[in-house]
Amino acid sequence: MTTMWSRTPLIAHVLCLQLILFHCPLTFAYEPPVFPPEIPEAQLDSDIFGRGHLKPFGHQHAPQGPVQEYTEELHPRAFYEDHIKPRRPLVYRQTIADSPAFQLWSDDYLRQVYGSLDVLCEVKNEDRSTTPKKMLMSEFLDRYQKDNVYIVTVLPDDMRKEVKAPHSILCGSSRRFIQEANLWVSNGGTRSLLHYDSDHNIHCLLAGRKDFVMIPKKYQSQLYMASTTLNGSGYSRVDPDSVDLRIYPLVAGIPWTWTTLLPGDCIFIPGGYLHQVRAYTRSVSETVLFTPTRWFNDSDCDSTDLGYTSLADVELKWTYVKGQKHIEMGYMNPELIRENLYSMITVH
Repeated sequence: MTTMWSRTPLIAHVLCLQLILFHCPLTFAYEPPVFPPEIPEAQLDSDIFGRGHLKPFGHQHAPQGPVQEYTEELHPRAFYEDHIKPRRPLVYRQTIADSPAFQLWSDDYLRQVYGSLDVLCEVKNEDRSTTPKKMLMSEFLDRYQKDNVYIVTVLPDDMRKEVKAPHSILCGSSRRFIQEANLWVSNGGTRSLLHYDSDHNIHCLLAGRKDFVMIPKKYQSQLYMASTTLNGSGYSRVDPDSVDLRIYPLVAGIPWTWTTLLPGDCIFIPGGYLHQVRAYTRSVSETVLFTPTRWFNDSDCDSTDLGYTSLADVELKWTYVKGQKHIEMGYMNPELIRENLYSMITVH
């Protein structure tokens, strides 16, 4: 069978002729990789240590399937019972497409309206040993198309009014324990480590595409985890871009699920749930973090308006206001400390 690759010499000659005769500049559209990856049969010469050796995570075996999806947000009670309590991820399709940010947040708009705000930036391929750097939004926008840098910062208060709050956490204990909202901006070529966070989070995409690998917490022992950090998160020592099955053989048997987010989509990632995120072109997203609790008090749900609500109308425990010297991010929820102290007092 003739394939594209068997025709490569012919294609090369045609392209060279085009350049010589017509002086035509060539442009190539970037094609993101197929996800989840197609899994070929193991080749003895290249996969002597197992299928997917030295390939990105996911090439070792096919996923169990996609993450469960909904086209409408669940009521907070159903969201708690069906997904928060059992720590089961979900995907909402097109549920934040009515956020003003969805239409407004081009680079030009962000520079003109929010260019004077401070943001925290990190290197694109996640490295837990580096310290985030603070810079102005305008400086980041001038640099990020060519430099190894992307934004991961507390969503500035000025920007919250243009982002829709997730309907499923607008009442009950979920709303009370909302901790912070974060902003992510990248020109692509970014990927996280395989990791988990201590908090639940709802990650919503406003521009671009993001692929997610999702792994239940019970498989941590097969992922060769580094020590848990002070804020309760943790990450795998395995390089997700090149899984060395000689050193990490147990990775080959880990079940996983997947999803691809497109603009307007959201994913719920339970606290403790292992995941990896990959982005290929410009992407903008926001996340809302809320603290896990062992109960759900829904006494205010019947009286709460669950219609469109912006993040500006939701109380957050950690925020950033223009002019603050420090951007506080990733700290424990003070509401949880207060609740634990109250429990200790009432018990004794």
